[in-house]
Amino acid sequence: MGLFSSKPSIKEVNDWLLNIIEALEDSYEDVDYNSISTITAFTIINSFTSTYNVFSNIRNPNINKNIGEIFFEFKGYYECLWQLVLIGKYEQEEVGKVFPLYQINSAGLFSSLFENSLNAKKLFSKAFSREYDEKIPDFVINYIQDSSSDNSEVLSKRINDIIRLDKSDLGVLSNIIKLDTIEALNMDLIKKFDLDKFDMLELPPEFYK
Repeated sequence: MGLFSSKPSIKEVNDWLLNIIEALEDSYEDVDYNSISTITAFTIINSFTSTYNVFSNIRNPNINKNIGEIFFEFKGYYECLWQLVLIGKYEQEEVGKVFPLYQINSAGLFSSLFENSLNAKKLFSKAFSREYDEKIPDFVINYIQDSSSDNSEVLSKRINDIIRLDKSDLGVLSNIIKLDTIEALNMDLIKKFDLDKFDMLELPPEFYK
C-alpha cells in the first residue's frame, strides 16, 4: 500500500516532504564530498526543501494541486545552480562530464526513494522522467546561458506561471527562493566538492550529447 490515499491531503503531503528531507539529510550525513553522491544530495535535498518551504508558507490550493510541477522546477534550478558554482572554479568541459554521472546517480536515488510509496512516486515522478530530460536544455538556457537575468526571479516567474499567486504571495515565493539559494550555496555539499579529486568515470560518447 502506498503512503497516500488516491488524493493526498495537505497534511499527508506536508508530512511526507518533512520525512523525506530528514531521511535524505541523515542518509548523506557522512557522504564522501568528492563523490557524485554529493551533487545528487545537493540537488535533491534542496529541491525537496524549497518545495516544502513553498508548500508550508503559502496557503494556496493551486500549490497542493501542482506540488509535483513545483518540485520539477526546483530540481531544474538546483541542477543548474551546482553547475554554475563548478563552472566558476573549473573548466566548463569538465563540469559537463559530471552531469551524465549525476543523472545516473539521481535516477537510482529516485527508484529507492519511492519503491514503497507508489502514490508519492506518482506525485514526483515527472521530475525523473523523459519529459524532464527533454526540458533540461530549457533550464540551461534560462539559468546558465542567459546571464542577463536574476535566476531566482526567473524561477519565481516560472513557478508563478503554474500556480498563479497574488502579489503578496508572489513576494513570499520570491523571498523563499532567494533565502533558500543562499542556504544552498553555503552547504558543505557544494562548498567541499573538489572536481580535481573527483574520480571521473568515462562514459560512452552518447552520454555527452
